[in-house]
Amino acid sequence: MKKITNVLFIGIWILLLMMLSNQVSEAEIKEKNIINYPSTPEGVVEAFCKEDFIGTGAGLGDWIKIQQYTTWPDAPGWDESILVRSFKVTKIRENPNVAEVKVEYKSIGRLYSDEIGPVFQRVKSNEVVIYKLIKKGGQWKIESPQLNPHVGAETKIKLLKETITPQVKDPKKIKRLNQVVKNIEDELAKNESN
Repeated sequence: MKKITNVLFIGIWILLLMMLSNQVSEAEIKEKNIINYPSTPEGVVEAFCKEDFIGTGAGLGDWIKIQQYTTWPDAPGWDESILVRSFKVTKIRENPNVAEVKVEYKSIGRLYSDEIGPVFQRVKSNEVVIYKLIKKGGQWKIESPQLNPHVGAETKIKLLKETITPQVKDPKKIKRLNQVVKNIEDELAKNESN
């Protein structure tokens, strides 16, 4: 019996240590990001767009991952997001302390909410955005524009599906969520065949 108790105690202790080892402090995140921080304006914009594309800003505490690439004091609002199929980053010009980088987004629509839940509006477009960067503390930072999130459509589908849980009791909300997911999937399928 004592042997089983010791094994159980050791197992619980190992599990606790494993859980604690997965926690990362803000200082550690900053330290790791300084080591991996992009050195070029287009690298900064590329890193920012990748984080935006995978929906990083949607989670609580994720803002720091995106904010590191900007001079913005706060996160863009998530009350509306642009659903993107892809993006392409191109440097336009770079001076010692300022730069401009062009991003071409292939968008399939926008997502916003009303009193029932999310609404998907099909808006197929090739949006061109010129990001202006400044050098701050020896690193390139996006100064403007601060846009609504440009999230990958497949990422947004995944995020929406995660909100359909047993805790959602309102049949109108469940129906709306399912319809929005289907509409985005249909739009993606149309775009793939074009």
